[in-house]
Amino acid sequence: MDWNSAFAAFVRDERLHAAAIGLAAFGIVSTMLTVLAKIRDANEIAPVEPKTQYITQETEDALPNTTLDTLLQHPNVSIRDVATRILCDRAINNKETLDILLHGLAQEKYDHRIKSLRALNLLMGLSSSIYAAFVGFSSSSLHLAFSDPDYMLRLHKQNAYFFIVCCLEHCLNDCPVPDLSDSHWDEYQLRDKAEKLCLALAYQLCSTHGARRLAKAGFVEKWLAKQDWGTQPEMRVVRFAMYMGRKKNRIVEVVNKLRQSHSGMRALRNAKLLKKPCQNSLPNSPRSRQLRESSVEQRRLRRQHREAMVLNDGTRPLGQADIIERDHDSPV
Repeated sequence: MDWNSAFAAFVRDERLHAAAIGLAAFGIVSTMLTVLAKIRDANEIAPVEPKTQYITQETEDALPNTTLDTLLQHPNVSIRDVATRILCDRAINNKETLDILLHGLAQEKYDHRIKSLRALNLLMGLSSSIYAAFVGFSSSSLHLAFSDPDYMLRLHKQNAYFFIVCCLEHCLNDCPVPDLSDSHWDEYQLRDKAEKLCLALAYQLCSTHGARRLAKAGFVEKWLAKQDWGTQPEMRVVRFAMYMGRKKNRIVEVVNKLRQSHSGMRALRNAKLLKKPCQNSLPNSPRSRQLRESSVEQRRLRRQHREAMVLNDGTRPLGQADIIERDHDSPV
């Protein structure tokens, strides 16, 4: 068989036909996929990344109160938080608004007082979960509240403390005074929420600026002394001491702040909640001053008349046992 016949037989082979068709199909499909991929890449529109936009002060000032009211009802938590921050920022910088809220504490109507208390505590930045439930905002929005001391300085006025004490006086009429005879049971959680919010507001102010103005406003005489400490003076002192020693609540924290000021200690003693110190135990009393001066003089004389004798023959090292000290009171 010559090469012509062999080549003709090879060309007529079905296996060659199948391989050729397969290669052609593979080439066509690959070419189509490549062309389609290039067309897709050429017509692809890349997503534009959103630019971070911050709310400027001008934008905040341009928002009307009706818009803020709508944003406060928005289902998005972040939007509600921003609206709350803007609203609180406007209120804390508005003297008229603060005066209205403070005067609201002195109102006899309970609903008016509780709304003013909630608003003031929100402005002060109390962010506990219990308070968040009282106010109705999320706890994250309260973390946006104002920890800047300048904001707290806006409420550090004597009339603000008077309004706080006046609110506590109204709380005495809202519900009966709880029994304090059991020193092992803490009644604080059962107190009215208006009373607890008022104490939280007082503690926040005292923690930053001290309790001198709170004592001057009559917190001890008008509210603390009217609690059920007992009728007998000894019983009042004992119950008050056991309450302060065994319980941990906002009342104890406020009283501890009062104890750090002279006016607070004087008010507690005048209310017969603390025993008045004995005259001789006072640091500036004549008796204590005389004892202190005599002890100082005795120490000075002891140093002045101190004499010692060393007995050592040189056969051993000098030790403490070789030194004999004579006191100035011993006979010569």
